[in-house]
Amino acid sequence: MRLTILFCLFATFGFNQIPAYRQKQLDSIVTNLNKNILNNLDSVHAALHFTGVDDEERVFLYYGLIAIQYKYDHDRMGDKNAKEYSAYYVAQKKKAVCRDFALVFEELCKRSDIPCVIAYGRVGVPLRQGILDIFKRKIMRVNHAWNIVKINEKWHPVDPTWSKIDSINKYYTYDNTGRKKYTGKVKISNREYYEKEPRDFYRKRKAIHPAYYCMDTVYTYKTSRKKYKNRKIYKTGYNFNAALDSMSLNNDYEIKNEFQSALTSYSRLNFIYLFLSRDFKFHEIKYSKFDQPTAHNCDEHLTEMERKLKIVKDELGYDFGQKFNEHKDEVQKLKKKLARKEQSLSQK
Repeated sequence: MRLTILFCLFATFGFNQIPAYRQKQLDSIVTNLNKNILNNLDSVHAALHFTGVDDEERVFLYYGLIAIQYKYDHDRMGDKNAKEYSAYYVAQKKKAVCRDFALVFEELCKRSDIPCVIAYGRVGVPLRQGILDIFKRKIMRVNHAWNIVKINEKWHPVDPTWSKIDSINKYYTYDNTGRKKYTGKVKISNREYYEKEPRDFYRKRKAIHPAYYCMDTVYTYKTSRKKYKNRKIYKTGYNFNAALDSMSLNNDYEIKNEFQSALTSYSRLNFIYLFLSRDFKFHEIKYSKFDQPTAHNCDEHLTEMERKLKIVKDELGYDFGQKFNEHKDEVQKLKKKLARKEQSLSQK
């Protein structure tokens, strides 16, 4: 009880003002999560949500989960044929790429009613990879995803992918004979790209939408990663709060004219398909044993897709009708397969 009261005293601190001893406690909890809890997104969220005494600690735990328990899948990086993962599948596999980590982090935050969005843009790649991409003509206009999360009424950029384990502290006790016995460990996660101010966070990134920068002064897309004296200003007094609030509250915001116009005006590129691509890959997504799709899910998905594509056509003038019809055929095949499976299980 005394410990709980002590923890609550720190609830009024700003972002990442959790005392060092408490940070270590939270990392220890993530390090030693039971495997059965860890593999299921529902159970791992419940465990971490109720461990955190406030939203700041919960965000700290969700970031630490990815840093400590998940690994980056280098084989999957840049693979155009790689299937999308559900958030449940990422939790079960614990090996993925940036868009998967951003998806899990967003899902955990939203389950705790913490505003969070996924941001997209570019980061530098190793020279060898860059040369290979040129020869293979695989240069991507977007090659990274991270998150923007709102804590204590302030938006902060965080990058779960660029996290790692800084150190491992092991603990021992001594028995009556003086023999040393291992009792446990805690992995201390690196939070360099969790606690950076936006100004420093974006030294190594360029975002495709101005709101992702979380700054009143936004630099141009082409100069955003240059030295400050060489940067050119895109806009001052920019209301990024309103845009990010809309993104977190309205699931359709990113496919509407207001968002897409700002994006195109800023990066001079058309990214509408980026925000529809996951929907068009519904029938290919890899699911875990905890979130297997049903025939009913297929019907719900197609209804939702038709609604979304109507917004895109009405507001942006893009007609994905033919692509949707092709997609619909694939989803119907999946639906029949799932229906047969469900019928077979019901007869057993």
